[in-house]
Amino acid sequence: MSIWLHRISHHAEVAYPLLDNGYLSIGYSDFSKAEFIAGVCGENGGPVFEKYFDDNWGYRPRTRNNLWRFVAEMGETDMVIVPSWGTFSVYEFTEDMARPVSEIDLLEIKDWHGNLIIKKDDGLLYQAKDEGALVDLGFVRKVKLIKKDIPRYEYADSALTSRMKIRSTNADISDLQSSIEKALA
Repeated sequence: MSIWLHRISHHAEVAYPLLDNGYLSIGYSDFSKAEFIAGVCGENGGPVFEKYFDDNWGYRPRTRNNLWRFVAEMGETDMVIVPSWGTFSVYEFTEDMARPVSEIDLLEIKDWHGNLIIKKDDGLLYQAKDEGALVDLGFVRKVKLIKKDIPRYEYADSALTSRMKIRSTNADISDLQSSIEKALA
């Protein structure tokens, strides 16, 4: 079992309601296809992953490593820490594979402002208003809540508090297992 930190900042107004419905999300809607996941998680995953960026974007941004971890490294029963404003929540992945956002069942998701989010024929998420603005969330992972809104300053030790300040979207923080166990206890 690994422990991950996953920061939500991209389209947080939709990502947090998705999380409340059991889906942790990440952007990269340009690649949001089942074939992408199959290729990246296949035998030649690394080269396939890099080719998608070369072919679709023409370059390989450093931030692509966040998508790699989300799709290729995180797995079922791994824990994930999601920091928020002054708190953090702990979840467990309930499936081994990420999914394109097109594969989730959206009964009715609204953003923070109460605006309806819809899924169009291309399988991507859009604002129902604002002329159907794209919500750039391409992939999700099914999660179950372990503990929500743990106050950082009361329960996170200095090592965990420090790690929650990283700028990267996600990171393997398995080395902080004892800190997380203390916070949960």
